[in-house]
Amino acid sequence: MIKFHKSDIKNTIVCLFAVLLLMGIIGCGGDKNGTPKFKVERIIDGDTIVLQDGRTVRYIGIDTPERGDPYYSEATEANRNLVEGEKVKLVLDVEEKDRYGRTLAYVYVDDTFVNVELVRMGYARAYPYPPNIKHKDVFSKAENEARREGVGIWSSRLKGHEIDITEVSFDPEGDDRNNLNGEWVVIIGNTNDSINMNGFTLSDDSGHVYSFENFTLPARGTVKIFTGAGDNTTTSLYWGSNMPIWNNDSDTAFLRNPEGLLIAEYSY
Repeated sequence: MIKFHKSDIKNTIVCLFAVLLLMGIIGCGGDKNGTPKFKVERIIDGDTIVLQDGRTVRYIGIDTPERGDPYYSEATEANRNLVEGEKVKLVLDVEEKDRYGRTLAYVYVDDTFVNVELVRMGYARAYPYPPNIKHKDVFSKAENEARREGVGIWSSRLKGHEIDITEVSFDPEGDDRNNLNGEWVVIIGNTNDSINMNGFTLSDDSGHVYSFENFTLPARGTVKIFTGAGDNTTTSLYWGSNMPIWNNDSDTAFLRNPEGLLIAEYSY
């Protein structure tokens, strides 16, 4: 008869438990293909959750309003309705975590692709951030649908897209710091009426903000906002920054009205 020491039995049980945990049999569920699922413990905001195992998960490819922004509460509640208390499947892209240690994932509840659903509902915008861009076309299509339908964050835009951001010059020749006015943003009016832009703001992903003062966009007019200093005219405005604003790899320009509602945006 083969005799086992208590330590051998204990080690065997520990190893078996570890295997079962990895297989998703203990501590999480799994779908019919054996893919692990993890229970959602808490909702942080529209694109971030905390799992029962303690991990914080940031949804890939989308961005929802931050606290204090219009539609923050609605986006958070939409996310809550989709995933709170549910067991979710996580699918990774190129990077597993961001610089804050959060797990980066595409999140599924059964057949619902949560990231895309939030964009389709109008509570998130497509936010391609290389190298995690596997589904960027799917997100872009969902956002275009939400824009056309005028749902969520897109319902607050000026009717008929009366103002648009059409171009951002973000990587001027030479050292950006020595060519600040090589950076600029083009804004156009799409209406036969002039638009009073006093109180409007132009901002980037990092929180730099330019405020429009005493400026009216002419009917069907165009204005270019330069990063550096200069004399304002009816077609050129100057941010007055002593440093570059627009990132060379990727960024988004946001145009908001005086109430803080998103009017137009441009991502690259």
